[in-house]
Amino acid sequence: MVLASCGGGTASAPPASGGSPAAAASTTSSVPASAAASAAAGSAPAISGAAASGSAAGGVTGTLRYNIGDEPASIDPAQDQDSTQDFVDTQLNTTLVYPDKDLNVKPGLAEKWDVSADGKTYTFHLRQGLKWSDGSPFTAHDVEYSFKRLFDPATASPYTDIVKGIAGSEAYFSSKSKDPAVLKGLQDAVGVKATDDNTVVFTLTEPESFFLSTLFNGATAPVNKASVDKNKDKAFDAPNYVGMGPFKLQAWQHKSKMDLVPNPNFYGGAPKINLSLAMISEPTATLAAYKNNEIDTDGGVGPSAADIKTIQGDATLSKEVMQYTELGTFYMEYNLTKKPFDNVKVRQAMAYATDRQGLVDKVLAGQGEPATSLIPPGMPGHLDNAGPSYDVNKAKQLLSDAGFPDGKGLPQNIQASYNNLSTWPQVMQFIQADLQAVGMSIQLDPRESKTYFNEMRQDASPMFRAGWSSDYPDPDDWFRILFLSSSSQNYGKYNNPQYDQLVKQAATEPDQNKRLQLYKQADAILETDQPITDWYWSKRFRLFKPYVKGIVTTGQDGGLPGKFFLKDVTIAK
Repeated sequence: MVLASCGGGTASAPPASGGSPAAAASTTSSVPASAAASAAAGSAPAISGAAASGSAAGGVTGTLRYNIGDEPASIDPAQDQDSTQDFVDTQLNTTLVYPDKDLNVKPGLAEKWDVSADGKTYTFHLRQGLKWSDGSPFTAHDVEYSFKRLFDPATASPYTDIVKGIAGSEAYFSSKSKDPAVLKGLQDAVGVKATDDNTVVFTLTEPESFFLSTLFNGATAPVNKASVDKNKDKAFDAPNYVGMGPFKLQAWQHKSKMDLVPNPNFYGGAPKINLSLAMISEPTATLAAYKNNEIDTDGGVGPSAADIKTIQGDATLSKEVMQYTELGTFYMEYNLTKKPFDNVKVRQAMAYATDRQGLVDKVLAGQGEPATSLIPPGMPGHLDNAGPSYDVNKAKQLLSDAGFPDGKGLPQNIQASYNNLSTWPQVMQFIQADLQAVGMSIQLDPRESKTYFNEMRQDASPMFRAGWSSDYPDPDDWFRILFLSSSSQNYGKYNNPQYDQLVKQAATEPDQNKRLQLYKQADAILETDQPITDWYWSKRFRLFKPYVKGIVTTGQDGGLPGKFFLKDVTIAK
């Protein structure tokens, strides 16, 4: 998942009880790749009593005023691609399976599932009595429709790669045909079939031990066909939005706020809070709103380095800090089709020119960990000290070897784009100074956060700030989704056939130890090719009013704490 907001927070959160050693480091516990497929037949309690009727015992306790930082580009699940969108989608929708706080696979809309002996067929059995937020019945046919809509070339979803292992999906979403008969045939061949109202069968081209956890992602959430057919482009706006999540969209004042209310038809019971989602993108303004009691949490926009020091020295605010880690990495990405980044030595020079520790200490006030490889600590496949370290002389030598001694001959004012949110301006200014020190001149190019990632996907700048938060706890989410040459998330157009071969082989290798060795080889290629310069791994520093009770974070919150469990929060004023 593309990270929209900047880092913040320290690693002082206690490890989850009963977690693995990796969980202790990251406050999360991942589903082992070899165990994910065997998590079949996970069952859920039947819907009964208050949960069935959607009533919340005790009623609504108050409104949680949560700052998401910016206007989401879309809240159509099929358009889900960044952390802000995914946060909102998660409140309004639900997926077949759901993570617990340690990222283990748990029942969602499906109460249980079976996996075939060859690992290619997943049969999901839905909970009984499911209803959409408008009260209409939900069936397995809604699941089939939604996945086929996700893969429809006309939908142009940016996030199909996460589930492209489903049989027939790639042929359908990559089709350039305009012939309705051809497209209908491709759609029918997609391996998602409702066999009755309560059963849907997924067929994969190859076994994927991580398949279940890919279904955590908001892009896989079912959408309501009747609403889409009736309301077209307005189906995903108030008051037309129909979802399966714990909340309903009551109102959307664009570029200002969104108001969400409990969904009385949610299978787990209606939440006990309303949600008011603010859109304040600048850190100091966010802190001012928090201090003025206009919001209950800074949410997606953590404080600046200066403000962190102020908070830490404040007798009241210092007691309202939540600190936790996430499975996220921030970096500079390069468009390898644009000069001078078509030259590998220039990219390598950028890696040595970047003072990661200085960035974390001076810009982030220590709220991050300098990244020495792509995958963050706590994830299978994490490697320590795999990449280049800060060395100005080495950077200058590489530029000279590339034909640019002291930067002479490099293009001037190279465009360096970023989304103008949170502390990204300060981060980019720091990087600008680092590169100037080795002879590279860059022109900072702030973009509107709402449209930034679509712009980079369609035509990436020569260099652009990026970041990734784990969608599912497996290296495949990083090595394949980000850098496979054919991936829609490969904005920089990286292409290395040897790398592609290793990553594809690892995706279907059943032996976890062998998989990790393949990923280690793939990582070594990335460290040589340097399609990105790693900056830092995510740590979060957020504020919550003391009357907000029950916030639970995971390593996949994407900078918006409590994403998966706001339905369980209460307000105790």
